[in-house]
Amino acid sequence: MKKILDWFKHPSLSKKLAVSFLLILTLPVLILSGVSYYTAGGSIEDEIMRSARNSVDQLNEMIDQNIEKKADAVTYFSEEIKEKTYKEKGQTSLKQKFEQYARQNKDVEAVFTGSEDGVYVQHPYTKMPDGYNPAERPWFKEAVEKKGEIIVTDPYTSAATGNTVITIAKQNKDGSGVAALSLNIDELIKATNDVKVGKDGFAFISSASKKYIAHPKIKAGTEGDGGWVDQVYGKEKGEFKYTFEGKEKQMAFATNQLTGWKIAGTMFSDEITNATKPVFYMALIVFSGALVLGGILIFFIVRAISKPLNQLVLSAKNISSGDLTQQIEVRSNDEFGQLGKSFNDMAESLRTLIGTIQESVENVASSSEQLTASAEQTSQATEHITSAIE
Repeated sequence: MKKILDWFKHPSLSKKLAVSFLLILTLPVLILSGVSYYTAGGSIEDEIMRSARNSVDQLNEMIDQNIEKKADAVTYFSEEIKEKTYKEKGQTSLKQKFEQYARQNKDVEAVFTGSEDGVYVQHPYTKMPDGYNPAERPWFKEAVEKKGEIIVTDPYTSAATGNTVITIAKQNKDGSGVAALSLNIDELIKATNDVKVGKDGFAFISSASKKYIAHPKIKAGTEGDGGWVDQVYGKEKGEFKYTFEGKEKQMAFATNQLTGWKIAGTMFSDEITNATKPVFYMALIVFSGALVLGGILIFFIVRAISKPLNQLVLSAKNISSGDLTQQIEVRSNDEFGQLGKSFNDMAESLRTLIGTIQESVENVASSSEQLTASAEQTSQATEHITSAIE
């Protein structure tokens, strides 16, 4: 560190040129690398979130396809079943319709209806416990409360088959009872659990009552908790970042209009960082390579500039010490070559000037000697004249 500080304390043209060239070289590379890194990070994040949105939309469409047709069937039965249907002996025609529909829809585990008077008809036939009254069941009460709207219950495990099912129900048009069916959603749950968002992300479905319907890690029926719950159930759809179990995550979600279920795709935020690491490493390699190659190039460029300058400086010092024999070797016609030529011309002019001055000094000295001799002769003559006078 001390050497570096000393290096900066004694600036020279070579050092200034080296620093300038390094800045010119490294700054654009650093800016380009940084922009590339953040652009790549943004692109990867957009791509992963787009994948999450697509998964959510596909699951939403799958739910619509599975449930909408079943909801249409329930609506049909609710319009066909009237008060007199329940009074029909054995409800034979109704059972035949239920059987025919169940045969054509293998994912329907049961088709059933119940009246306000406690009449219950189901296919396939299941012996109900003594005193069973459909009007007291939650699906019946909820359908009556909705007054002609389709209701979808939370998933539950079928006691007969052990499969995960939901009940779709609707009050009869004449208000005599409720038509309903149980739909097996195991395939929907499996399809949801198979969805991958990014590398370690996943999709899940939760009910309108905030309980998980399908989740690859959490048991169905478990109530959802965490900061994401309020955001997901506060809007129809959207994207947001949140913290779950101490880790940063991102989520895209939508609401199924038929069921009120929430379909979401979530991933860990560090996936984006991990995905952009190759870009960062490549930018680091490019920067290091540019620094090494640029440093070598700068060394030779600065050397090509400083070497003739150093020769000029050395020659100038020698001339200032009185050595006028200095001659700079001119090897180019650029500015340094012209400067060297001018320097040689200046040295030649100085040599000529000094030679002229020296010649003039010699002439003056010769004239001085002649004047001295004349003065001596005059002095001798004066002495002779003085002696003669005496």
